[in-house]
Amino acid sequence: MRSHLQDTQGMTRPAKFAFKALIEMGVPVLRHPSQPEHFVISAEDNPDHVMWADYYGAMGLDTHDFGVHKSITEVLTRHDLFAEWENPGMLNVWDA
Repeated sequence: MRSHLQDTQGMTRPAKFAFKALIEMGVPVLRHPSQPEHFVISAEDNPDHVMWADYYGAMGLDTHDFGVHKSITEVLTRHDLFAEWENPGMLNVWDA
């Protein structure tokens, strides 16, 4: 059973494709709490094997840009989206 937090109904088409691609990669994504056409990436739920987003810990790493794993940025760019830090625990994903 899918979580309502992983439901893509109401998302823009690019957001749906990116959301699904990031889920397949194991990125902790959730519906945006107040913008149903977009989603967020949690920086508080990094699995042990990959640091997907970390406001403080990933800064300066070759694998990250501004604390966001480069593979996330590649997926978002491919779908004309970008991520922006809401706070140290959450990235908003918006249309570029």
